[in-house]
Amino acid sequence: MACSNLAGTTRRVCQVRERGSLNDFIAQPPATLTAEERYNRIAEAAYLRAAARGFAGGDPLQDWLEAEANLMRFVEQGLETERS
Repeated sequence: MACSNLAGTTRRVCQVRERGSLNDFIAQPPATLTAEERYNRIAEAAYLRAAARGFAGGDPLQDWLEAEANLMRFVEQGLETERS
């Protein structure tokens, strides 16, 4: 399936399925995110986790917590890079 022909979240779901990883979706976010940006990135990453498994099984809370942990890890890595 050609993901380039898709848009928005559908395109991202396609890319996650092709690559098998959310790391490219999360990509290193800026160190300073507004509360709304942080919420939106976590929500979309959690949705993509569920979509990548075909919405079968899993736990929405666990998807959210893992997405949040990944985002915070990337933010912290960005901060460490800036301090170096």
